[in-house]
Amino acid sequence: MTVTSNKPKKFSSEDGGNSVVTLISSILQEIAEFKGWELIFQGLLYAFLGWAIYNLKILHDFHTSPEWAHIEKYSIYDFKLALVMIAVFLGYKTACKAIFFNMIKSRLDPLKFPTEEDKNTRAKVSCNWVGNVIYYTCSTITAFLLFRDQDFFPKELGGTAEPVMMYEGLPYTKKYPYLVVFYMVQFGRHVHTLIDYCVYKWNTPKFWEMFLHHCMAVFLIFFSYLMNGVRVGVLVLFVHDPTDVFLCFGRMLADFKVQSKVLKYANFIMLVITWVFFRLWAFPKCIVGTAITYYFEHDVGRITSPMVFMMFMLMALVILHSYWFVFILRIMVTMLRGKSNYNLYDKSAKKNEDESATPTTTTSTKS
Repeated sequence: MTVTSNKPKKFSSEDGGNSVVTLISSILQEIAEFKGWELIFQGLLYAFLGWAIYNLKILHDFHTSPEWAHIEKYSIYDFKLALVMIAVFLGYKTACKAIFFNMIKSRLDPLKFPTEEDKNTRAKVSCNWVGNVIYYTCSTITAFLLFRDQDFFPKELGGTAEPVMMYEGLPYTKKYPYLVVFYMVQFGRHVHTLIDYCVYKWNTPKFWEMFLHHCMAVFLIFFSYLMNGVRVGVLVLFVHDPTDVFLCFGRMLADFKVQSKVLKYANFIMLVITWVFFRLWAFPKCIVGTAITYYFEHDVGRITSPMVFMMFMLMALVILHSYWFVFILRIMVTMLRGKSNYNLYDKSAKKNEDESATPTTTTSTKS
């Protein structure tokens, strides 16, 4: 005869905590693996591409029509410097490989990269991340030092102005010291990145989201410069670069055979802090939110279309930042569970690739 105990099962706070973590993890997984993301990214890309072509006529009128002749403008000929910078960044990428390749290759984890081919391929990718860390660190510091005392740099980011000042008076603007060089260096960098991405990553599962991101970056820099929206452009560039420092550094660290947990976790914490502050708070609040408010309160006449075009691209960037933050949260949950293999972004890409037809192992969300 079997005796069944009626005593209730003990429920511990640890069980409850694990259940909550599991629930959060499953929700984040559902969002990350939603099959419609690629279609959304493609739709946004084609819409922005068509809108950009339409706005070129308005842009041409803005620079040639007598109606706008009294407004001081930035010149299309300034982009000659950007063309030079594209070649410079190609040389910079080559130099990083020449300098860092052997050092990185000798430190790669043999369990992750067992063959010589794997090591060579991964070392080349890691050299790009080293170059990115150096560049984004320099660009962040340079932008802050050059523009923090200007009349458009908001208090929230360390300046002295109110956020509305970056839009005040558009399309009128004044010339700022060093801004042309800063803008052309950044434009050259982003065009080089876009070309490099199309050449080497066109067949990866995560292609469309990053292709959309790179195209929007190029569109925004180009149109903001020629439509006198340079104050906004400087701040958009500034809020993106700090997170990329920790993003790329974390990707590089994850591949090493000898890892410092303190350094790994410290870098991840800084990634989360900078991502939340710059991309999920300062960017939507100070730049995108102010743009929406300014648009409804001011009439910019015939240049409304390119201005709204840029505003919608900024809003799309907020969507991308939120989407990528889901993967950062998934990494955080996995790390809290004590798992060492916490790269869930590329796991998602690998799963999509297996279901259809692999990008490299990373610990973050951006290449």
